[in-house]
Amino acid sequence: MKEQLLSYRGYLNKEFCFVDNEGKLVRFKKSRNDLITDFELTKQKSVNQLFSARYFITYPGGIETYILSDLCPKS
Repeated sequence: MKEQLLSYRGYLNKEFCFVDNEGKLVRFKKSRNDLITDFELTKQKSVNQLFSARYFITYPGGIETYILSDLCPKS
């Protein structure tokens, strides 16, 4: 499992999009349902919030897929 400080950019093209401190886009195809509702990740008001994100990467069919496991808001 990986952990990284990420800034939320929104729900775009069925992906939860974040940016790291170097400006690299990190796109999550899947997330725990409670994270989506608790942090309102499908709503505009969550954009630009900073989170400590825990996630893992799988390779189904050889395709790199990021899966969001946990979020902790940071100020």
